[in-house]
Amino acid sequence: MILGNAQLEWSDPETGERKQRPLAAQSLTLGAHDSNDLCLPFDDVSQFHAQIEYTANNEFVITDLNSTNGISVNDVRVQRGILETASTIRFGSCSLKFVVDKKEVSLKPKKTHQFMDLVSTNAKMKKAFALVEAVSGTDAAVCIHGETGTGKELLSRAVHEFSQRFRGPFVAINCAALAKDVVESELFGHEKGAFTGATAQRIGAFEAANGGTLFLDEIADLHLDIQAKLLRALENGEIRRLGSNQTIKVSVRIVSASNRNLKDEVAQQRFREDLYFRLHVVPIELPPLRDRMEDLEVLIPHLLKKINPEIQMDKRLTSVLKNYSFPGNVRELRNILQRACVELEMKAGGPGASKVLRPTHFHFVKGLNFVQYPSATEIDPAERKRIINLLLRHQFNQTKVAALLKIPPSTLHDKLKRLGLNRQNIQAAALSVIHAKRK
Repeated sequence: MILGNAQLEWSDPETGERKQRPLAAQSLTLGAHDSNDLCLPFDDVSQFHAQIEYTANNEFVITDLNSTNGISVNDVRVQRGILETASTIRFGSCSLKFVVDKKEVSLKPKKTHQFMDLVSTNAKMKKAFALVEAVSGTDAAVCIHGETGTGKELLSRAVHEFSQRFRGPFVAINCAALAKDVVESELFGHEKGAFTGATAQRIGAFEAANGGTLFLDEIADLHLDIQAKLLRALENGEIRRLGSNQTIKVSVRIVSASNRNLKDEVAQQRFREDLYFRLHVVPIELPPLRDRMEDLEVLIPHLLKKINPEIQMDKRLTSVLKNYSFPGNVRELRNILQRACVELEMKAGGPGASKVLRPTHFHFVKGLNFVQYPSATEIDPAERKRIINLLLRHQFNQTKVAALLKIPPSTLHDKLKRLGLNRQNIQAAALSVIHAKRK
């Protein structure tokens, strides 16, 4: 990905002086108003004329922010267009050259399955980890998408810890948990007497996060009025406490998160498009647990170690839990494990008793297809023979064989492990049978 390796070049219409402005971040607003990232104080430039952003598709895109005179790229009028290197942008009489130094930063997937307090062997999760590392040297706004319980706050903390602001504060605000009449105070603070009940001065999240990172969880739940005030704070780098006329300069890196599609929210006019562009500079997607069930192999031991390091795990446990969809994702998995550990302690039978977490300790989970997995010696010999024949017939394609047996691939994998079957010993057994018949 490209991390702001671009710049704008132009000549001042009045003095003829040649000027340059690098894109230090992945989003830039242009217009006559002095709160823009690049102020162009010319008569035919609108107050907020356009925005340039770097997208997840490795492209720089310019968007007309409903300006009066519009914009053109290489003499073609556009509402939204891709900027190639050496593109010429015109705003009325103002002409700018857009130049890109395509020095790309490669995303290197993590080799280990642990990233800060997150664990995963899933390719999409490892891409998310790589993105966090890739943007560590910038202050680009990060927007994390994912269902409730997928680990958005943990990833936001990783963004902070890997950034240059790691010595500063990390402040988290859950926008969905705040009533409309207190959101502004929570974000920007208030003075004593600003409203009924304001008995003392209070600093808000922006001030508390100054020099660090502000995490805005469930950003889509902010009311449109508050969205407008948040946008002004992001554009100006200034906030004003409720009941005060004094502005306060703040420097924060914004990480936002949502379990709803922000593009859809913009289309439904429930979320401001200009705020979307401000926040959605580096989007990161966290897949739900049901789409990465292989992670149970590392998640369960990781969470159990935090809950109670003395508790061991029955080898069959992962296979049983793979039959559950986890609508609450990793947060639900942690809660289920905590409850099961309580069940285990209740039935342990006193000090020194075996502390092995078994499938039977999860009887309380509604919707779990509870299966008592037999030992290898209890498996029907006919079933064993059928599995071996199907594997040989379908070139050891376990997905195909599992479908024919009408069981999940993970269940077939566990059956093979309990039976001690693998490609090598099955082929060896088949060859010995063939040789015996030839004799």
